[in-house]
Amino acid sequence: MSVCEDVIKSNVLFSNGKILQGPEIADHAVGLLLTITRNIHYFIKNFNKKKMPRPVELNGKKCGIVGMGGVGMCLAERLKSFGMINTSISEDLVPLLTSIDKQYDSSKLIDLLPSFDVVICAAPFTKDTKKIFNEKCFKRMKNESIFINVSRGGLVDTNALIKNNLYKKFKGIGLDVVDPEPLPKNHILRKANNVVITEHIAGLSDNNRKRSYELIFQNIERYLKNKPILNLVDKQKGY
Repeated sequence: MSVCEDVIKSNVLFSNGKILQGPEIADHAVGLLLTITRNIHYFIKNFNKKKMPRPVELNGKKCGIVGMGGVGMCLAERLKSFGMINTSISEDLVPLLTSIDKQYDSSKLIDLLPSFDVVICAAPFTKDTKKIFNEKCFKRMKNESIFINVSRGGLVDTNALIKNNLYKKFKGIGLDVVDPEPLPKNHILRKANNVVITEHIAGLSDNNRKRSYELIFQNIERYLKNKPILNLVDKQKGY
């Protein structure tokens, strides 16, 4: 029996930081998105101004948010303020909020991809979501669309992105997480003009530790009083 199987079958309770990391990771995803739509990455890379595409506005653009936990919910709220049309893709039923226009589960992802101008991955990394964004998915996405991942690198098949230069079909790709992590310094995605890579920093902020400590203190107190633990991990789901 593996260590993972031992943990799943044990009576040990685990909690995590879901919900708590929503604000800063959503902020980072929006930052990556605006960096691409406003051509900021081209200026940073000293790209030839005459060859830059025109910036695009977010108003009226269609966004698919994959994973509607704390990050996804905060993302929908932020993107709606830009006038975007948001579709949530989640295995869980999410609240019927005005920031979310349509809801589907992951079985519809491959069919929905061609309709999105922007796809943002905020899904948990589990045995079921490993490399969920593969060659088939990337080929289905429309030309000049934008792909952003702020969850875990293992959700994306990096080799699929570079196979036959598939990454070039995108207006931009924003990655806070990669697989492998970090990418080799000479990796093709590091050199690509339409790719923005940050070093797994989306979860950091001036308030994230404060929220984490508060949750720890709350859960210790709740455990001692035999109350349900907050953010309890479902060991079968993997998050």
